[in-house]
Amino acid sequence: MSSSTGARRSTPAVSDRDDELERAERTRRRFVITGAVTIGFVAVLLLFAFVFPTRTYVEQRQDLSRERERLEVLQEENARLAARIAELQTETEVERIAREQFNMVRPDEEAYAILPPTTTAPSPLPG
Repeated sequence: MSSSTGARRSTPAVSDRDDELERAERTRRRFVITGAVTIGFVAVLLLFAFVFPTRTYVEQRQDLSRERERLEVLQEENARLAARIAELQTETEVERIAREQFNMVRPDEEAYAILPPTTTAPSPLPG
């Protein structure tokens, strides 16, 4: 029986060692999975912390550039319109527009209108 007792003792020792190895393997797997999940979580946090704000920053810079161009165009148009207002406030320009658009004349002037020639059908030659 001593040989069978020795066999029993070796079996639990092997079983205990297998259990220990299995526990160590499960712990290692758990550590790897936990590490992978942690790395994934940190990656998502970095994405939210840096990538999205950077994209927003770039979009805002583009918007700012477009708006500056628009402002420049509007300022040029304002300058052109201000010059036109100043021009329209002169007596010479008012008179020019009155003569061209409304056929007006000064009280001491006479207006003449030159009419275009009337086109008639050519008369047949006698003959």
